[in-house]
Amino acid sequence: MTKVLFRFPIVVALAAFPAVPAGAGPTYENASGGTFTFYGHLNPAYVNFDDGQESFGEIGDNSRSSSRFGFWIRQPYNGNQFRFRFETALGFNGTSSFSQDGRGPGYDWTRSDLRHIDFSLVTERAGTFSAGQGSMVGDGIAEFDLSGTGLVTEVAVVDIAGGYKLRRVGDTATVPTSGIEISDAFDNFDGSRRGRVRYDSPSFAGFKVGASWGRNILSSSDDDTYYDFGITYESEFNGAQLEGGIAYQVRDRDGTDDNTETVVASGAVLLPSGLNVAVSLGTEQDEGTYYYGKIGYKADWLAIGTTAVAVDYYMGDDMVSDGDSSAAVGLGLVQKIDDLNLEAYLGYYHYSYEDTTSDFEDASSIIVGARWRF
Repeated sequence: MTKVLFRFPIVVALAAFPAVPAGAGPTYENASGGTFTFYGHLNPAYVNFDDGQESFGEIGDNSRSSSRFGFWIRQPYNGNQFRFRFETALGFNGTSSFSQDGRGPGYDWTRSDLRHIDFSLVTERAGTFSAGQGSMVGDGIAEFDLSGTGLVTEVAVVDIAGGYKLRRVGDTATVPTSGIEISDAFDNFDGSRRGRVRYDSPSFAGFKVGASWGRNILSSSDDDTYYDFGITYESEFNGAQLEGGIAYQVRDRDGTDDNTETVVASGAVLLPSGLNVAVSLGTEQDEGTYYYGKIGYKADWLAIGTTAVAVDYYMGDDMVSDGDSSAAVGLGLVQKIDDLNLEAYLGYYHYSYEDTTSDFEDASSIIVGARWRF
């Protein structure tokens, strides 16, 4: 089945889009108006993490937006459009996997790096019907953000240094013995990609509704069923951009009655002045609740491209155990360099955590890197 999925889009692309690009850039067009578009980016970064006693530094792939490549095939038909999307991460070691234990191999591509093998039919009146490996409706619902600083400050705090362990006060071991990772205490419960079927409605006054059902077809150890429902909103008012959404997600655990229910929501506003605000919140059954806010500013201070700065705050309750609390404060700077298709960035996070039995050292991380789009 995997071989078939890989071969099909390649055969279609070669047959339908023979030789001539439609214009500048990696887009090709056939005689009937169909297009083939190639895209991707590289996103190397350096992360330094201080757990309150020891400091660690690693170079890898920024997990906030992992290096990848992919392509779109779009073919109009009777007023509708057929689409196929293929996308894969490149398999470089991600910043979210760094830890005091060290790091895995620098490069290790596996089938879990496949992001999209996705077929869809887009209709004006009936909406969009999708099938294949791709985003569930809840994927991204927690992350609406118009600040331009998502590479370094974002509700997915865990992407920067999620594998590092928090250290109890007085613990002198090289690797903290708590076993509690940043990813445990700072989750955002966002949706995921699955092998799924999905429906998205047309837009009604800026609102869309969607539903999806899927399985984790890239993991042989996960037989659970996933389904979700969501509403999103996008509009512009007096020059201000607004977007947001809410999703209800269920993980139906195979062979048990122990299902997990999650609700996430987020929203963002970008004013004509460049001032912007984003908020997010989520709660997961038996797993905790978080609240998140960000304020940022975008400006064309430099001729090379837009500069974006932001400060954000994350607060979680009962994320690892009942009665615990986690907090993170972040600062981020992203500078676009338009002529190079480059975004250079610098980010800082300060983490604090406490539970009902122990005191923990505060921790911090710094990330610096650049994303080059092609």
